[in-house]
Amino acid sequence: MYRATCSRLILALVMLASLFFSSNAFAQDETARVVVLKFETFDVSDAVMETFYSSLDASIDAHPNKVMTEGGQVTIGEMMVTLGCESPTPECLSQLADLIEGDQILFGSVQRSENIHLFTIRIFDLRTGAFESQVEDQTVEGDEAT
Repeated sequence: MYRATCSRLILALVMLASLFFSSNAFAQDETARVVVLKFETFDVSDAVMETFYSSLDASIDAHPNKVMTEGGQVTIGEMMVTLGCESPTPECLSQLADLIEGDQILFGSVQRSENIHLFTIRIFDLRTGAFESQVEDQTVEGDEAT
């Protein structure tokens, strides 16, 4: 039972990450260096986050115009405090262009309530000053600890 539930959750996470990168708002002609920030988590197991980060890495590697770059030890919330912003608006995030060695930042949150995981993922292009893609409140059902 645990193995089947966990497998379904992992498959759903991989599909979520793949959909995120296949539905970009506009195509980029040159390769974008993507910095994945640490996701804010609420009652989420390390196993789920490891699977999620692996799915994101695989999706970025599979994208023809994206490459993963170093970074990601802080959350977007910690960045907002550093910048003195209240929320991750395009005006605020544009200030990160001089602080981050990348072209895009990928950030978001994952939270769990009983057997439902709620994902929010955003990718912001520091070159254009706009969000390239967003997945808001995507849910995946699966009790990882059964």
